[in-house]
Amino acid sequence: MGNKNRKRFAGIIVLSLAGIFLLSCGLTYQLIVKQCVFWTCAPTRTFTIYDLILPTDLYPSNAVINPMISFPEAPGADSGNLAVYWEENGQLNKSILTIERFGTEGKAIEYFDILESWRTEGTYRPHPDILYQSQTASEYEIGCGISGLGGEYECDVDARYKEFVVSLNVSITGQMSEKDFEAIAVSLDKQFEAFLTD
Repeated sequence: MGNKNRKRFAGIIVLSLAGIFLLSCGLTYQLIVKQCVFWTCAPTRTFTIYDLILPTDLYPSNAVINPMISFPEAPGADSGNLAVYWEENGQLNKSILTIERFGTEGKAIEYFDILESWRTEGTYRPHPDILYQSQTASEYEIGCGISGLGGEYECDVDARYKEFVVSLNVSITGQMSEKDFEAIAVSLDKQFEAFLTD
């Protein structure tokens, strides 16, 4: 009888340890890959960061539009970067779209606050020709100024849509005006509006 109880007790211990091991593996996966723990995770979405598209007709005709690439080492659980380049007057110009999806809205808020502090250190200011303000974004900053990197004139929008943080930075040239930039920013905002209301 005592031997039977010992076997039962040993079986309970083994099952308990196996359960704890599986639970800790699941929690580790959630924290490392998804950046959240089960109930704190952002909701499942019907779209991914790769579903967002740039309105290519707003870019110069000689623009080279690269496919979105992923950055596994980036701060978000999902991260993509889409670069567009065009040459004008012997100078290479750019449009860089970065999208981060975080595991929780709280992480997205923290990251957006970091972007906002970078903006205040730079020279991006509201522009009189750019009047659009998103009604969909949780946070939205748009403006133009001289880049701290390279000293060129460009426009920038940073927006947070729940757990998503989107940044678009565009060189302003003879072929890419502030109004063209604004139209691109509006297109991205309208896509998020459609995605988040599905």
